[in-house]
Amino acid sequence: MNITVTLLSFAVLGFAAAPLLIFFLNRMPDKCFCDYDETPNESHQAPRFFFKKEGWICGLLLSGSFVLLAERFLLAAKDLRVYFIVVLAGLFLATLVMIALADLKFSIIPDELVIVAAILAVIPRLASRYGGQSLFEYLGVPVLGALVGAGLILAINLIGRLIYKKDALGMGDLKLMAACGILCGPTWIIVAFLIGVLAAGICFAIFMVAGKMSGDQYRPLGPFLVFGVLFTICCQPTIQAFINWYLSLL
Repeated sequence: MNITVTLLSFAVLGFAAAPLLIFFLNRMPDKCFCDYDETPNESHQAPRFFFKKEGWICGLLLSGSFVLLAERFLLAAKDLRVYFIVVLAGLFLATLVMIALADLKFSIIPDELVIVAAILAVIPRLASRYGGQSLFEYLGVPVLGALVGAGLILAINLIGRLIYKKDALGMGDLKLMAACGILCGPTWIIVAFLIGVLAAGICFAIFMVAGKMSGDQYRPLGPFLVFGVLFTICCQPTIQAFINWYLSLL
């Protein structure tokens, strides 16, 4: 298949998936978008999300992600197993986008979506060929990735407790990073976290300069962590080339 046609097809597929994500989010129970001790109110009732408001942004994000996935994995792929893994990765990214929308609107990362993301992260790992890998690469890397992902959030919370006497991040962020660590592994989940935090810092600085946000105002970090993971998964070779170039300057 022509490369241009392949990439265009994935771009259309990504944008077409957006209404399905909005539909799924609006069919989830109200309680999914509340904290454990919170009672759902009118704002949690469906329809919670609308294509004209959130859907087109979701579509553009998925469209770009799917194109990058296709360019990275599929154009030179000759193994059907690669296609299977890319499909699961696409579903994983779509789940992360839903998590970002939920956290952005309700400051909640639904456990149900985190569980789906974790399952979608585990299957490609198990589908990889064990023959050319050590046992640590096959099983230890995803487990260590989950531990590192969760550990990053725990470390931030520890610092927050020492300085501000309260957690800086929620348990939803911890679960999200643990699920993403399964697929990314220990090294790349750190890179994804740093990219997400950097993106958050830039956005928050712009908001404060523009007077749209005060220094003590809460903003969810989940959408930025999702961005970091999406960017890392889709652009890993480019990030690796940049890191190698930067290290060569030292």
